[in-house]
Amino acid sequence: MRKILVTGAAGFVGRHVVKRLLDAGDEVHAVDCVAPYTGGIDPANGWPLFDPRDCRNFHFYKEDCRTWFERVKDSDFDYAFHLAAMVGGRLMIENNPLAVADDLAIDASYWQWAKIAHPKKTACFSSSAAYPIQLQRPDHYVLLKEDMISFESDIGMPDMSYGWAKLTCEYLARLAYEKHGLKSICYRPFSGYGEDQDDAYPFPSICKRPAAERKSSTCGAPAPKCATLSMLKTAWTASSRPSTRLMTVGRSTFRRVSLRASSSSLKLPLNSPDITRKSRACLTSRPAFMQGVATPPSRSNSDSCIGSTSVRASNER
Repeated sequence: MRKILVTGAAGFVGRHVVKRLLDAGDEVHAVDCVAPYTGGIDPANGWPLFDPRDCRNFHFYKEDCRTWFERVKDSDFDYAFHLAAMVGGRLMIENNPLAVADDLAIDASYWQWAKIAHPKKTACFSSSAAYPIQLQRPDHYVLLKEDMISFESDIGMPDMSYGWAKLTCEYLARLAYEKHGLKSICYRPFSGYGEDQDDAYPFPSICKRPAAERKSSTCGAPAPKCATLSMLKTAWTASSRPSTRLMTVGRSTFRRVSLRASSSSLKLPLNSPDITRKSRACLTSRPAFMQGVATPPSRSNSDSCIGSTSVRASNER
């Protein structure tokens, strides 16, 4: 049984990660202060898709992860999934940037802890907000690639304090590997979505609006940033292998697809209350780091495959 730390475990992504790990039989130590407006849910109040308290190998600590890092110095963690962050959708990023800047302190505390505890592998969640905003303007945007962020040259201006914090975490991961040999992988996810996601996030909000109004809408601009948690969990399984020393995985690029077209391809009426639960986008090609992983169930031509991905790995062995 592997011993695994998950910070930010009560959030949307955290809950899915915890479920995947518990299903695999791992011993999960979950830390989350369940801050307001972040979409976090206290396990004591029940999680939408499952109850982790049914698992004897689930241990939950309702506290700020920075306090937990000061208190716990266990050096036998096989993996650490560092997901803790002050984020509650675009409104919080834009309207409360100083609160979001707390992520700088959270990430600094994590890496200071990791230097002492030395988990065998760390998975950190960055964001596509780390990319320079000049590449993402409505009047001038390009399809983003991993090598558009290079710490060897001009990194550009990230998106708000949230982008700065995530970019800084990536740089700390690099320093942690160079100075202390800490293996890690950083993901730059887009706006993932799932049936238990808080309405403060783009995709469920966008889906529910046209469903209620019975109108067509475009998912995002200039380019949608959508992916399912099942895709990401498959990627985590492969890229979080202990043998991978340092790796960065970026966002997928998608073409514009109206919700009407998407719901039609999935054989869902636009006003279906299940649209946010059943609508899924799938990758058109398997990224390099997923080679050798069991292929997901095959999809029919009627499924909505609206994206492709590019992946660049550094120092992978």
